[in-house]
Amino acid sequence: MAKKKRFVVFSRKAINNRMSQMRTRRDAIIADGVEKYHVRLMNGNSKTGINCRTCSLIPGVDCVNCVGKDGKGCLYGGCYDLQNVCWQPDVQETRAVNSAIHKEDPERYWSEMTMQVRAQFVTELRINVGGDLTNEDFFYIEDMGKANRSCHHLFFTKNDRGIAKFIEACGGIENTQYFKNVHPVLSAWPGMELYNPYNLPVAHVKFPNGDCTAEDWEPIYLCGGNCSECFYHYAGHNKKASGCWGLECGEAVIFDAH
Repeated sequence: MAKKKRFVVFSRKAINNRMSQMRTRRDAIIADGVEKYHVRLMNGNSKTGINCRTCSLIPGVDCVNCVGKDGKGCLYGGCYDLQNVCWQPDVQETRAVNSAIHKEDPERYWSEMTMQVRAQFVTELRINVGGDLTNEDFFYIEDMGKANRSCHHLFFTKNDRGIAKFIEACGGIENTQYFKNVHPVLSAWPGMELYNPYNLPVAHVKFPNGDCTAEDWEPIYLCGGNCSECFYHYAGHNKKASGCWGLECGEAVIFDAH
């Protein structure tokens, strides 16, 4: 059995260095001509499982709610994506390519993702393991959900006010694709006060010392550690084992800090 990795929070210098590497590569891609590049979907891994594809941006750099007063991202620190996989050159390249297209031509970014989901018969897609959504992105995801009804789209976001504005513009959750095949989850973090007027599902974090961002959320589900496995149970109407896919308004999931 693999030894569980100890959770640590990287130094500000280390965090800034990783973000800077990907930001620099993104800027080079834009200077080279972003039209030469295309959106990249990633295959499943040990965390998402074999069937769940992912499409991500640059953590911190593309996180609208994690930018400090100094203009630098990852205000809170401890980001799983930034600390665990973003040292890998192929991961950095993929994030830089996606980020460059998203920054320069968001309509093409979401259109290409939509077409790839359809062409590759993707049934499970996790959006933004790294990075976050702008206010406009929520509308694109809604359109993508409608265009690919056989695919379920899962995303976590700290852009709480952006998603609230989107739902308000739609006239309420009942007028969106959400909870049909688009599954939104707000991400809690220490020091962050969530704005959640629509009582959306929330992902809480439990730290090794026992601290947890959850207080009185009920019922609370525990992360099973494999998105594909949880989706299998979701498709089989086993809500208890469906993890994030089966979350409804007023419910929450807990992740161990990793």
